[in-house]
Amino acid sequence: MQGRRLLYGLYAVIKVHFAKEEEVYLALLDEALPPDEAADMFAAMEAAAATAKAAVAAKPSAS
Repeated sequence: MQGRRLLYGLYAVIKVHFAKEEEVYLALLDEALPPDEAADMFAAMEAAAATAKAAVAAKPSAS
């Protein structure tokens, strides 16, 4: 039970961290990147996320 609480807490901290990171970095990127480079970067990020999700979905469950 203690492990589950720890994992939920860690998940919450990471979720807040990523939200704050997006808030800060996206504003900087909007100022610094030309629109075509920003579009390329976001497309690459989406592709990486899709690859990671597919890899997780392909793993057999531990239970």
